[in-house]
Amino acid sequence: MKLGFATFTPFGKEVVKNSNADTTLALLLNIIWIVLFGWEIALSHLLFGVILAITVIGLPFAKQHFKLVTMALWPFGHDLVFPDIQEQ
Repeated sequence: MKLGFATFTPFGKEVVKNSNADTTLALLLNIIWIVLFGWEIALSHLLFGVILAITVIGLPFAKQHFKLVTMALWPFGHDLVFPDIQEQ
């Protein structure tokens, strides 16, 4: 569900590891995910990113597709969040 939502609104967000990223259950679920679904979704994001990177107008969208490749491969243990704004 979070990958589908992230596909529609990835701008201004970055992929970060959460506290459950290094658990055995997350690793097992990620392996099952990659074998069944993840590789196809990651390949489609990679392909669309390359196609969009051809034009200047498509560059921001290509960047977002490349960002979502990580989420497509390893969704358990990663989140897509707004970066912290550091005050100076």
